[in-house]
Amino acid sequence: VNILDLASTFGVVAMIPNKHPEIVWDHFFKHWITPFGVPRRLIYDQGGEFESEFGQELEDLGCELMPTAAITPQQNAVCERHGGIWKTHARRLLDEFSVKFVPEQLHRVTWLTAAVTWACNSAIDDSGYSPAQWVLGRGLRLPYTLLDQTGRLSLHERVTRDRAFSERIAMMSAAQRSITSLRYDRALSRAVLARSRAHGADPARQLFQV
Repeated sequence: VNILDLASTFGVVAMIPNKHPEIVWDHFFKHWITPFGVPRRLIYDQGGEFESEFGQELEDLGCELMPTAAITPQQNAVCERHGGIWKTHARRLLDEFSVKFVPEQLHRVTWLTAAVTWACNSAIDDSGYSPAQWVLGRGLRLPYTLLDQTGRLSLHERVTRDRAFSERIAMMSAAQRSITSLRYDRALSRAVLARSRAHGADPARQLFQV
């Protein structure tokens, strides 16, 4: 389940066992309402997971529900775009670390979800601030920072002898690298597209040649 604040683009992603409205409501309450309070309004698509218990509970809490029209993701474009970006980073980590969605690897999926979400919320945008800074007033304090003075030696020792612990740190680093890589890839794409439109009458053909 992907939840996003439209003003700051601060996001929360949580793994859910199924899309039953009661399950989705339970995770929404734990991961968003508990730390941040009840949203004034909520934009969501017409998936069945947002009906019944989910919609009723939010209405009872005074939240304005704003469903999008059928097959119109552009009505919730900001959340859809950031959800797509999150998935792009997650796929890179899934491939790099060979993570599988099987019960015995549930802890790896959970950590991968956290690593990608931390990286997205810590990324500095065009405003000069990260989503975490807009919401929390400071950057996220990420775990296992090997450069911190507190516990630095013990962390280094654990990295060398604990494979699972070492993988956690590697996932966090890979997620941050993916954020940087995508940022420059998108910038390059926009620059090439703008150049192709400015030089010639057939921009699609010139873009293909580039």
